[in-house]
Amino acid sequence: MTPAEPTIDVVIPVHTTERPLDRAVRSCFDGMPNGMVRVTVVCHNISRDQISPTVGAASNGTIRFEEFHDQRNSPAGPRNYGLSLATAPFVAVLDSDDYFETGALQAWHNALNEQNADAVAAPLLTDRQVRIRTPRVRPGRTHNLDPVRDGLAYATAPLGLIRRETLKSEGIAYTEGLRSGEDLDPGLRLWYSGAKIEYPAGAPSYVICSDASDRVTSDVLPLAEEFRAVLGLDDAWLGGLRPAARTAIAVKLVRVHLLGALRRRGSNWEWTPSDLAVLEQFIGKVSSISGKYLRPFSVADRGLILAAGRATADGVIREALEADQRAPYVSKVLAPAPWANLRRESTLRHLIRTKLYSCLLYTSRCV
Repeated sequence: MTPAEPTIDVVIPVHTTERPLDRAVRSCFDGMPNGMVRVTVVCHNISRDQISPTVGAASNGTIRFEEFHDQRNSPAGPRNYGLSLATAPFVAVLDSDDYFETGALQAWHNALNEQNADAVAAPLLTDRQVRIRTPRVRPGRTHNLDPVRDGLAYATAPLGLIRRETLKSEGIAYTEGLRSGEDLDPGLRLWYSGAKIEYPAGAPSYVICSDASDRVTSDVLPLAEEFRAVLGLDDAWLGGLRPAARTAIAVKLVRVHLLGALRRRGSNWEWTPSDLAVLEQFIGKVSSISGKYLRPFSVADRGLILAAGRATADGVIREALEADQRAPYVSKVLAPAPWANLRRESTLRHLIRTKLYSCLLYTSRCV
């Protein structure tokens, strides 16, 4: 490798001059050796002449501005385009409103090299310095993560540092055309590929910021749009996974995507026929992934899940959400069968793991 070639290519898509792009770019070079990092800013449906003045000069690396025009309101296209331009052995994707803590890329690169790993799952932090509990690894576990036992399904987006060859060999790409959830499929494909995954919990973090007013992940989208990523998951690929992996994925999809969507909207939401129909489609999808997905859930969770399976029946969803709001705490925690609470994916163990184990793993404040 010649000195002019970077070790790490970082892709930053941006679609407006209002994003704090200079902060994101500078974070890629902070604490890094000269020439180790190259940043590709992908100007999405906007000209480089508008974007480049918002970024200062790079002091110890290379910045290039590339235009990508697809007239879509989806970050997948520019991410894939930026990755297609990468030539460095390692790649990372950074949203334009986020940033890396000083030295993050160096620490992640060291972890990859020391363990001869394929990818680093980045430790995540909010801009308020609150630790985000994904992935939900076993206490003290940092090397060679197991996708099921270390809860990698919950680390939806493939944030971190990845060998470019791993992306190519596994055919991993963001799902184009989606406003939200475009990172679900590539994240699952990476974590469940058999790749060697590291998690340097004490290393500098990827910082997720909330100061972008147009961040789509904060929007309440129509359910048909919100669930497109889940409904579009490749059945053939999922069918090739071992049963425990399929169940872990199905449980995560229900816990985070379905139950999250229902409770975020609540009983007073104006549920449309389209919303109700897509709830039933969601249940059909996860049932095809694993017929065992329902077993670990609490009594309260099960009430909502079963209602979603017959959502088009008159008043079912509204009544289920009202019952969920009234449910006692024990119903929200415990499964109906005592032995089901011992399952790895049970609501009880999920709560214990997130409330206790993550606090033991991190020295910073936990959410």
